[in-house]
Amino acid sequence: MITGEYNNCEKCGASYSTYKIGKEGSDGDYLESWCEIPTGKAINGEFVIKKPKGVCQFCNPKSILYIAK
Repeated sequence: MITGEYNNCEKCGASYSTYKIGKEGSDGDYLESWCEIPTGKAINGEFVIKKPKGVCQFCNPKSILYIAK
């Protein structure tokens, strides 16, 4: 399994990532992960939220999990 990097959604602010299941270099199914809390990292003892990049599976109109609001 190859784990993707977590990003924060540009629309809802939640953190999301994609995972490739299968052998490296092969075509495999993708499984998406989503969390309501934005992701970030600690810098000098202070938590800093990552700048949003892309959209999560619930905000992406191309996703089967898209939620039209």
